[in-house]
Amino acid sequence: MTKILTSLELLAVVNELKALRGARINKIYLPETRLLLLVLHKPGANYQLKIDSGVGAYLTSYKFEMPQAPQGFCLFLRKHLNNAILDNIIQKDIERIIEFHFQTTQGPRILICELFSKGNFILTDSKYEIINVASIQTWKDRIIKKGEIYQYPPQRFNPLRLDRPQFMQALQNWKSNEIVKLIASGIGLGGIYAEEVCLKAGVDKNKPGDKLDDPEVEKVYLEIQAAIYAVQKNPDAQVIYEDSQIVDATPFKLELYKNEINKPAGSFNQALDVLYSQEAIARFKAEKSTVFDQKRQQLQTILDTQKRSLEQYKVEYIHNQKLAESIYNNYQLISNIFNKIKSARDAGYKLEEIHQVLENEKAQGVYEARMVRDIIPETNAIILNIDKELSLDLAKSIEQNAGDYYENAKHLKSKIEGAQNTVKRTEKEIEELTAGRSEFEQKLEKQLPKPIKKVEKKWYENFRWFFTSSGLLAVGGRDATSNDILVKKYLEVGDIIFHTELPGSPFFIIKGGREKSTDKDREEVANATASFSRAWRTGVGTAEVYWILPEQVTKEYGLQRGSFMIRGKRNYNRNAILEVSVGVDSESKIMSGPKSAISKRCQKSATVRPGQEKTSDVAKKIAQKLELKDQLNEIIASLPAGGSYIQKPTHPARL
Repeated sequence: MTKILTSLELLAVVNELKALRGARINKIYLPETRLLLLVLHKPGANYQLKIDSGVGAYLTSYKFEMPQAPQGFCLFLRKHLNNAILDNIIQKDIERIIEFHFQTTQGPRILICELFSKGNFILTDSKYEIINVASIQTWKDRIIKKGEIYQYPPQRFNPLRLDRPQFMQALQNWKSNEIVKLIASGIGLGGIYAEEVCLKAGVDKNKPGDKLDDPEVEKVYLEIQAAIYAVQKNPDAQVIYEDSQIVDATPFKLELYKNEINKPAGSFNQALDVLYSQEAIARFKAEKSTVFDQKRQQLQTILDTQKRSLEQYKVEYIHNQKLAESIYNNYQLISNIFNKIKSARDAGYKLEEIHQVLENEKAQGVYEARMVRDIIPETNAIILNIDKELSLDLAKSIEQNAGDYYENAKHLKSKIEGAQNTVKRTEKEIEELTAGRSEFEQKLEKQLPKPIKKVEKKWYENFRWFFTSSGLLAVGGRDATSNDILVKKYLEVGDIIFHTELPGSPFFIIKGGREKSTDKDREEVANATASFSRAWRTGVGTAEVYWILPEQVTKEYGLQRGSFMIRGKRNYNRNAILEVSVGVDSESKIMSGPKSAISKRCQKSATVRPGQEKTSDVAKKIAQKLELKDQLNEIIASLPAGGSYIQKPTHPARL
């Protein structure tokens, strides 16, 4: 059953949708009367906003089949809202009404989406005068049609403004009604969240509201506030699984679902997308499966009929062959019977009379007469019981009768060949249909949205990091603060540490590098240290980097944050190369560092050097070529500060 979003859940959706402010409408679709799809664009990304007036609204990454020729209200919306800029998104008093405020070339426009009852889409001007509606509706207290001033439905209780006196009044107004119903309908949290409140408060959900004692009233009130706070201030969207099937999506983790599998999602919109997209695909697959099953059943019925006919033809073919052989095997006996009948007919006896004579002889034990089962004067046929039952034409010779059976067998052989070809064609149709279904299901599985897993970051992912060619972890600071944290918290005796003589240089450490690092490892980390230093902005090709041991680094009073005192011998790399590669490792994490190290762990990578192009422009090109459009910010963060350019690819697997 399709989940219908509660007012509280819509609040979570709208809070997340506010990030779309400033987006421009690219396309508008209205595949069904109650379903609207807005495609919005912001620099670097497109967003599909699905608004189902019977269900709710959410962002979706799933591609829907759209009508080729839009009509009616959809064309009207395109005329008024194409290229409009989204100014604001408002949920009216936590009701199931969402307003989208746009700036258009014709002035401000408001798209009001009513998500209750029959649902509706209404376009108004800034003064809420209705320009057009998807469906004209007449209510007891308002009329929704062109030219009218849009009127909201009578205001219900607003849980966002709930205080203790209001809650106490609500309890009195719901005398003898279960507390769970009061929270669900009276206050408007919806059934699931009403049960969650009761569970967290430790109150029997079926207890009448006016029977709660003071401590219970206080607990319920606080849990209602906690639920609203969780939606507004502490979103932790979850996708709920039961027996490997998605059964729900929630804006925060519920105690009610503690025994089910909870998988975190990046946002409530993403959680809903997983839930609804799976439902849509399941319905689509069911519809397609029905078509496949019906077609296959039709073909199977035809095939079964064809096979029965084929088997019948084979039986008849063998039967006619054997009858012809039986005639020749009993040629003399049949000849005696034919001659006897012919002599009697020549003597003027009719077949009926001859038959009677043969019956008399049969009774007397005459052998030839005993072979005659019947004579049929109307067709001039005689039925013989020899080793098989033979039907022969008395007007024809024995050879001609045998020839008829052989001819029948020949005709049946031709039918067998034809039937076999027909069966093969039908079997091929079934095979192709089955193969087509398999291909269809494979394509459909690829489109199935996957729950977005919130992967816990490892400590080093808060810094610059990569793995050297020999597999050692190299970690560097991003700024003075992270330099300070890196050296103070994570530098250990077994490490080695890199720096440049220039101010504004990161500290890089090789974990376990004191004993395990090779010359190649140290060269790679020196290159990274130089590349992420201020030397990059100067546009030089190389820089001087040194490495030291942990005991040579101390923090002394008076040094600014991120700076340390270095003592003792320094090991120099005088020509560290300024060059950074960006790639995606086997865990789908973006890694940046020296080309030799990145290429060893990433199938695809892009290499940059100091240049004049803006970091954001270079990052967009990398995101496009590495198919990482949704991770633009991560790519920007992985690049050195300052201009750069993308090096031409030298390997087909890399840029």
